[in-house]
Amino acid sequence: MKEDEIRPAALLDEYFHLLKLDAESLAKKSRDFVEVACPFCRDDGIAESFLKDGFHYRLCAACGSLYVSPRPRPGQLASYYVDAKAVRFWSQQFYKQTGMARREKMFRPRAQLIKALNERGMFSDTGMFADVGAGYGLFLQEVRALGLFDRLIGLEPEPHLASICREEGFEIIEKRVEDIKEGDLSVSVAACFEVIEHVFDPVSFLAGCKRLLKPGGLIILTTLTIDGFDLQVLWEQSRSITPPQHLNFPSIKGMSLLLSKTGLAEEEISTPGELDLDIVRNVSRQRPDARIPRFARKLAEADDAVREDFQQFLKRNRLSSHLRCIARRKR
Repeated sequence: MKEDEIRPAALLDEYFHLLKLDAESLAKKSRDFVEVACPFCRDDGIAESFLKDGFHYRLCAACGSLYVSPRPRPGQLASYYVDAKAVRFWSQQFYKQTGMARREKMFRPRAQLIKALNERGMFSDTGMFADVGAGYGLFLQEVRALGLFDRLIGLEPEPHLASICREEGFEIIEKRVEDIKEGDLSVSVAACFEVIEHVFDPVSFLAGCKRLLKPGGLIILTTLTIDGFDLQVLWEQSRSITPPQHLNFPSIKGMSLLLSKTGLAEEEISTPGELDLDIVRNVSRQRPDARIPRFARKLAEADDAVREDFQQFLKRNRLSSHLRCIARRKR
């Protein structure tokens, strides 16, 4: 997979232009923001920090996670996701124009992962599956095609997206997972892809995911880890580190601590990413003035065999920026 297949450069440029304007507008209301400790380990020690588009990113001295503090309150974030120009552009232009590619390159492989986990014996109960943050329902469509589960549910708090999912025939709960109470559902397997980086409080979010699950139930989530190669190389120059969309970047250690804090048993934390070198190469070519170490540029411009070998090295050693976590609700 190449970055341009799922994030075409022209669309991405327009999206980030709008995102910067939205961020600067929201930052003008920073007097209402709230200070937080590390969202993953709750330590308040800071190793270093930087300012980007009016938002302060802090590196946790204890677990090495990166996070925004002070940050918009939950109500401000909810309003942002309703009103922001970048969000509207993503849903009305970006997502529609890249939907087929994202289905093929992202959602279908994720569904195949669910199938593979079942075949590996990671779960045998196929009663109910929940997609947390169902969006347009593309992933639910791919899971439905597997014919594996008796019942499919999507959690999607945004009314427009919830309506689209219902039109596809899916059962949708139109609320945040943080608002789910113990016993509301009894889910065998839940998935949460690229959501936790956006939320105000990852601990509350993951605790809600736990309440979805029946004892022994499995959750699969993905996010970006600050330990990953392209984020470490590009740091504040990375487009992934962009407020207020991305507030939380766990380290591997931070993610493990988060699971422990919410009472989930860690089954696997891996980084099966494919785009680290491709992202660095694209930045190197499109932004010649970007501050990129010479050796990183050399790797990014190496021939296909060298780049593939290095990307495999990143995967094996949990050094890619794409983090995948599999955890279980304790029996």
